Amino acid sequence: MMRFRIAVAGLLVLALLPAASFGRMRPDSVLVKKIAKLEERIRILEERIRALEMEIGRLTGQPIPIPPRGRESGDPWTRLAIGMSREQVRSLLGPPDEIALHSYLEIWDYSRAYGAPCSVTFDEEGRVESWTAPR
Repeated sequence: MMRFRIAVAGLLVLALLPAASFGRMRPDSVLVKKIAKLEERIRILEERIRALEMEIGRLTGQPIPIPPRGRESGDPWTRLAIGMSREQVRSLLGPPDEIALHSYLEIWDYSRAYGAPCSVTFDEEGRVESWTAPR
């Protein structure tokens, strides 16, 4: 009985193996293109999720923390959150190098301090709407 179960399990495994395991692999270029398409779809979905999180933060008035993306946890930019006040940002990042006013937006630029393009954008209520961290 045990041998029968092992044989059935073996046949199931063989039936479920992809065709690539039997020598019918796709050329690398096809796989690379498929991976690139998947990566692009992931990037688009991440952008959509971030936009939804920003909208939730705006509607609820609650800061929505954005998880760090491969940056070290000691980096203050990873602790920024949608909905933070100007005072919270100033205590986290320090004073901005420059402040620009654009219609209802206020943009704090930190590019000189960090040696790379980076800024924080506040909405008309003085809450963080978005930011660009230094790379």
